[in-house]
Amino acid sequence: MAQGALRVLQSAGRSVPGDVSVIGFDDLGVAAATTPPLTTLRNPVEQMARTATNVLLDELEGRGRATRPILYPAELVERASV
Repeated sequence: MAQGALRVLQSAGRSVPGDVSVIGFDDLGVAAATTPPLTTLRNPVEQMARTATNVLLDELEGRGRATRPILYPAELVERASV
């Protein structure tokens, strides 16, 4: 979505980051290749998947955990779009 926003802003004659700042989410591989390179928030996807797998296995084996939110800090990956 952020990549699309960069294209629309460019076609509208807007400068990023001069006129508008754009920040993406998930730091997909394309983020570093956009023009300008996209500042993003990166989630610890591997850690999140590992935890989800362990919770699921515990449930399947009858060792259910108490339902509670698990929060993971996102990492800001600064590039040229802000």
